[in-house]
This record gives sequence, structure tokens and C-alpha cells, in this order.
Amino acid sequence: MPPEEVLNGFNDVLVIKDAYSWEKSKILSFMRHVVMNPHLYDIDYDERPAIQKLVHEVYKLCPPDGTSFAGPHMEPYQPTKRILNPEWAVSLEPTSKFIIDPVIYKDVPFSGLFDLLGAFLSIKAAPISATASNFYLPLVGMFDMWCSALCKPWPIMVNCTWVDRGEGKGNFFLGASCAGYKTRHNPSDTGTWGSVVRESRWNLINDDTMRGRGYSMYDCPQTRAGRGICVLASVTKQESCNDCRENSTPPNYESQSYANTVECQSKVLSTLFKIRGGVVVGPRGPLDLVLKLDSNRKFNS
Repeated sequence: MPPEEVLNGFNDVLVIKDAYSWEKSKILSFMRHVVMNPHLYDIDYDERPAIQKLVHEVYKLCPPDGTSFAGPHMEPYQPTKRILNPEWAVSLEPTSKFIIDPVIYKDVPFSGLFDLLGAFLSIKAAPISATASNFYLPLVGMFDMWCSALCKPWPIMVNCTWVDRGEGKGNFFLGASCAGYKTRHNPSDTGTWGSVVRESRWNLINDDTMRGRGYSMYDCPQTRAGRGICVLASVTKQESCNDCRENSTPPNYESQSYANTVECQSKVLSTLFKIRGGVVVGPRGPLDLVLKLDSNRKFNS
């Protein structure tokens, strides 16, 4: 059975099949065009300032010369919004060279390039006839490709969570595992910066429900399955899910560890943006392969 025709996004303007292979310059040009011409995308003008802020921050975090990516005394350069910690030079206790400098969007703090890109791509609801196979899987595949076009290394895992019925049907959000921050092998170079980034991500979902279940960043469904740190807070191949360690090796999407990872990922999205319904994870690869994926790639949050 041939795959379904891929639907377009952004009020039928964004042709996902074409945009899948866009380079950095074309991606940024499209984002700027949305800001300058919201009416073409059926976006209310009162939403324009928030969207403009998202796009502005994406520009600033892009290598090699984005002002939030690189700057005096900001080594190692990285696509994570940060400022120098004034305590760095004087503290006698272990501390971080940087402090997270988040962008607030819909009352949620964002600090990484890939998270900001996901927020931008989620500003328009899906087409009425959207399904996992004709829209969400291709979209999340495009998101992964755009991440890799803007900066490397890009997230180990990306996903899409959406409302599949009832009120708000078609609202969705693209998310990614934590990526883009850099430390150095010598702790004296950046101190506890890695922990600061991971804990800031974990704190987004560390609500009463999570605490009631006894979860923590180092004790969650991911770790209880015998894997490393929660993938929401991981970035290195050593810390990530065993099924996802090598970008060149497709993960085993039917494995229990991947299902646990999905539980953590969908928890973030459903908690922060009140989105609950279908979830797809991955995919990574050419569009023609993405379109052949079956229903085993769809999980329920």
C-alpha cells in the first residue's frame, strides 16, 4: 500500500516534502517570512511579538557568529542561552561558569536552540485531516533535519505530541532531548555547567505528580529500565538510551527502554503545554524511509 500524501503545514504554505531538505539559510529565511507576513500563515497579529522573539533568539543561537552562541569569555561556544556566573571567579565551592538565561514563551523557559525551533514549528495547528503518517511523522522528521542544518551535534531524539481528539484537536508540540550545551573535560573550564543545564530541564517536569511517583532526574522510567540518566536531560552518547547511542544506527522503537523514554518525553509536553494524545518519536533518515514507517512508531501519552 503506497504511503499517504504528505500534508503541508503553516496554513498550507510550508511544503514539508520540500522543506525536509532545506539548508540553514532557507530555514531562517522562512522563519523571518512568517514573522513579517503573519497574515499569509493565518496567524493573528497579536501573536507576532512572541513569534518574533522566538525567531530572533534562534538567529542569535546559530553558529558560528550568533551573539548568544559566541561572545567574549563565553567559551566553549554553544547554542544554549547563558550568561557568565558572577560567582565563577570567586566561589570556593564547585559552581558553574554559566547561568541559564532563558527565553520565556507561553510561560515556559526555553534556553536551547533546538527547543526554540520546536516551539516555532508548533505555533500553527495541524491540518484537519492530519494523521501520524501523513503529517506528524514527516513533520518530526523535518524538525530533526532542520536541527541538524542549524547546528551540530543535534539532539539524539526528537518527538511530536499532539491532541488527537476533542477540544484543541490538532494542537501539537515538537520537542527534543537535551542537546547543544558544551562542557570541557577539565572541570575547571566550566565547572558544574552540565549539571545546571540538565537540572533546569528536569525542573520543568518536576511537579507533584512526578515527585509522588518517586521519580527524580536520576531515578525515572529510563533509569529504572537499567539505562542511564533521564534522556530529557542527557546529551552525550554515553548518557543516552542504549538504543539511541549511535546516530548512524536506527533505534529499536519497540524496545522497553524506548517506550520509557517516550513516557518521559510526552510527560514534558503534556505537562507544559496541556497536550495529550498521539506521540511519535524519531524518525531520522530520508523522507521516503520515514513515510514507510508503520503504526509501531506511534505511542499514546
